[in-house]
Amino acid sequence: MKIIKYLLTTIILLSSSLISSTPVAALAEDFVISTDLAIEYEYPNEYVDLTEKYTIDINNQSYFYKSGLEQTFFLPDFGSPNGKSAERKFKKDSLKVTDSEGVTLKYTVKDQADGMLLSTNTSILINSQNEYAITVTYRTHELVSINGNIANLYIPGIPKDTKFVEKEKQYGLNIKYKYTAALYTNKTAPTPSYVQPETISTSQTGNAIKYSVPATSRLGQNAWIQLGTNQYYYFKIVQETKKTDPITPESINKITDLASSNIYKIALPREYDETQQTTFIKSINPKPYKIERDEEGNVFALFKVPANIESEVVIEGYITQFKSSQQNSKEIPNIGISEYKEIITADNKMEQYLKTDKYWEIYDPNIQKISADLLSSSKTLKELILNDYKYIIDHFDYSYEKLSNGNIRIGAKAAISGGQTICMEYSDALTAIFRAQGIPARIAIGYGNDPTGAENKISNSQALRQEIAHQWTQVWIPDYGWISIDPTWGEAQREYIGSDLDHILWYAVGSSEEKIADTTMYTADSLTSNNIGDYKIYLQALNSDLYEKVHGVRDVAELVNEYKDVKTFNVDFTIRTSLLGRVLVFVIPAVSIFIIVFTLILIIKSLVKRLSTKKVQPTY
Repeated sequence: MKIIKYLLTTIILLSSSLISSTPVAALAEDFVISTDLAIEYEYPNEYVDLTEKYTIDINNQSYFYKSGLEQTFFLPDFGSPNGKSAERKFKKDSLKVTDSEGVTLKYTVKDQADGMLLSTNTSILINSQNEYAITVTYRTHELVSINGNIANLYIPGIPKDTKFVEKEKQYGLNIKYKYTAALYTNKTAPTPSYVQPETISTSQTGNAIKYSVPATSRLGQNAWIQLGTNQYYYFKIVQETKKTDPITPESINKITDLASSNIYKIALPREYDETQQTTFIKSINPKPYKIERDEEGNVFALFKVPANIESEVVIEGYITQFKSSQQNSKEIPNIGISEYKEIITADNKMEQYLKTDKYWEIYDPNIQKISADLLSSSKTLKELILNDYKYIIDHFDYSYEKLSNGNIRIGAKAAISGGQTICMEYSDALTAIFRAQGIPARIAIGYGNDPTGAENKISNSQALRQEIAHQWTQVWIPDYGWISIDPTWGEAQREYIGSDLDHILWYAVGSSEEKIADTTMYTADSLTSNNIGDYKIYLQALNSDLYEKVHGVRDVAELVNEYKDVKTFNVDFTIRTSLLGRVLVFVIPAVSIFIIVFTLILIIKSLVKRLSTKKVQPTY
């Protein structure tokens, strides 16, 4: 956005260098100033070639510029994963400046706080007979992001207050500004699964696919094109299991595992229709005694682990996702709100997603008012969802301080009242607003590639630990299912409503009473957060070439079906997780042994007595 800001400054300064031979009345368009941005991308490169052409077209014959006029361009730092210094050097090494005659121009580059300022001079006289252009080209990694099998490409926007026509103050001249922007990709690049804004047009030019963005659609926002319809991830879960029983000796474990054990229930990445997310398991160690799916569709594996030693549970697998091409993507039904509510009211299953909750205080007066105002200004369900979504983005600011200082969940009421917010509060507030409006909503927990840079970024080169999970909202829509809505990532100027390949859904929560968590431990010992042990998630994004090498995995749905007849809560579970059960494990054998020993003693005494009687019998 700063590119255009600095160009506008340059254009305004040009008037001071104008020379008038014989001033005449201003024309409809005395000057036409054009800025043409072209970004070329060759998949699967991790950089783009950026070309910016700045053209001065003078229509009024009374004015001209002398040769040698200084022109300045700003090359902003968009934010590079390679670091500011390395990225600036990369740009400088590829930098070229030419004019409309093809002449290479000399230039200087000065580092600024948030970019580089390039200065050059015009090489010829500019008048109504000589249209003049300066073209700046360079390479940058900053406008492309490769994530596994997906390439995200960005076209910089222009400021919201950009003017398309202006009257120059010194001479009263009329100036028209034109802005064009286009992205070119090779024909072999993947099909786009997402484009923003919707006004982007696609065409074929030579051996390239061209994506054009109207200037009015770039005001205050970047254009975003996501190439690729399939995504692949490797995941690894490591759950440390603490020693919670310091009394029972380890040697007992060789005799029985009932004497000292805990039950761990660990959430696995689930299946999800919206992105056709499927989970495949490569290995689980130790072997679970049960893999189950709850009513929300979440998947859990349950393990029996020793309580008197430290160990760990390790689960490895893969996640695949698919999103239809942009042209075939699933659409939100554009139905009226009254019609929608009639459908919801008739579905008893939706009632639980309309209730107030610990973190979704739907009867709070402030939440009630905001919800009512947004509802009254919306005619269709689609419009209501968008209005609610925009409200959260406009009124919330992401708090990095909260993220780094304990990050206690405060709920919708406190968040809307001005409390510090991160993804939890964005989602809780949006969920509460939806429920207050009679829209069934729940929260989703997972991971992904955060475009804002605040939370997670999944590496392509190695499986890295994800330090924090992400939370967003889901709303139930007939003929669609659960639709994902992420206002937190909406801060990145992408409309995160509907399917995308940036989120990985781990589990969904419709009520805090469900007590769904990454890990739940059932134990006969005293339970504290320290006892549960460290929980680690590792993720790596894979391209199709790497994923094609994956073999020997099993669909998690197949595993759920395999364990369907195994009871989760049974006598064995009670024995392992209750104090009474643990006592019985020791008491019953002890009592049994006592009875056996006592019985043996009685038998022996009886035999000894009989033998003694035989010895003292008199003889006749």
